[in-house]
Amino acid sequence: MNKFFTALTLACFALSASDYANAQALRLPGRGGSGSGSVTAEQLLQKYTEASIHTYNAYSELFDAVGMKEMADELKVKAKNLTEGTLSSASMEDIQQTITKSAEELQRKFLADSEAPTEAQRQHIVEAIGHLVPATAATVETAMLSRDFRPGTNPASLTDMARLAVNVGRSLPGDASRLKGIIGLVIEYRKSHNLPDDPRLADATSLLNF
Repeated sequence: MNKFFTALTLACFALSASDYANAQALRLPGRGGSGSGSVTAEQLLQKYTEASIHTYNAYSELFDAVGMKEMADELKVKAKNLTEGTLSSASMEDIQQTITKSAEELQRKFLADSEAPTEAQRQHIVEAIGHLVPATAATVETAMLSRDFRPGTNPASLTDMARLAVNVGRSLPGDASRLKGIIGLVIEYRKSHNLPDDPRLADATSLLNF
């Protein structure tokens, strides 16, 4: 296990005391143990928003790398809006649609790009990786929070934020799969253009196996 993987794993698990003051155990989704139920909808939505902002910024850099400036600029604006607004049902739906559409378009563009990257394109890829890594950490943390979130037993009594938090939990497998696919795309792109390997990418991919 290399040093970065150890650091990234610790970053995913060593979460702030304010978020997990009453948590009895931290674990990846799918592993044993029962949750403490101390996680609030607000905490879960905040971490989901953080993951979405990093994902938007990563995809924006990747769109810049393939010359799709309009898409890149659109995602920058969306990322900025998320930092300033409150997550709602409409904004969450927009996140899901935008990230899904962007991932599909990036797959198409990168697979069709056989030209050697310019220095500017390489820099955009580097910047994208700088967001893909924390996007991975935040996605894993979101999944951990979701596992410990207890919305209640009566669907009719759920608050709007609790309903959003439940929807976040349902979306996580798809979110992780799309993010993993884009990281894999970047890995293959770097290989095909003989760019130096970045071990952070493989390490991040391994954390999304849930």
